[in-house]
Amino acid sequence: MYRQSELKGRVRALRLAGKSVRDIAKGLNISKSTASRWTADMNLAESGLQRLWEKQQLKLFDSNNPNAKKMTTTLNASKTAFLNESYTLVSQISFTTNEKKVFCALLYWTHGAKTTNYVSFTESDPSTVLAFLKLLREGFPVVSAKFRCMLYLNENQSELETRKFWSDMTGISLGQFTKSYRRIHTMGRDAKWGNFRLNYYDVNLARELRAIYQAFSLRLVQ
Repeated sequence: MYRQSELKGRVRALRLAGKSVRDIAKGLNISKSTASRWTADMNLAESGLQRLWEKQQLKLFDSNNPNAKKMTTTLNASKTAFLNESYTLVSQISFTTNEKKVFCALLYWTHGAKTTNYVSFTESDPSTVLAFLKLLREGFPVVSAKFRCMLYLNENQSELETRKFWSDMTGISLGQFTKSYRRIHTMGRDAKWGNFRLNYYDVNLARELRAIYQAFSLRLVQ
């Protein structure tokens, strides 16, 4: 079972990915009104990016082309097939504690700092941040109160609004956010919510994550 803060974060992440309120409510076994309330402040630019992208792809087909409908059907069928195969693949993972440690370390390998003194994970995609946090919390004995967060903001981003977004998304209190860093001349950057950095000052955990992904790499080349 998820804590309410984590559940709310998952709801907002799914909405951000373009899922409908109805699908979110059904998938997470919550009421539609709850899902709607938790995402009421998310406008189309936030919640519909994926669906808008799909519509833009479909515009590539000429509507006057008699084969356009067939091409669209083929595209949707292909996407559905890949999704079904992916869900089947992932459903076969048991997600034991050890597996969560490995997956967490692999995410850290690609998005984490290479220092061995403390854990520092930086990412702009909310879904990736949520995945890392869930694996970290469930794979290792971390203390949530020790999390420290920092935001890298563009010139046109509201610090208060962005902090609230990431706090709601991650379930980490606003009091655990340090002063944000604002980058100049970045009005055109695409990251809607800036870059989120999570710090956790535990030298042993940092070394363990590093050791796991190094061992994984060595095992592959043996």
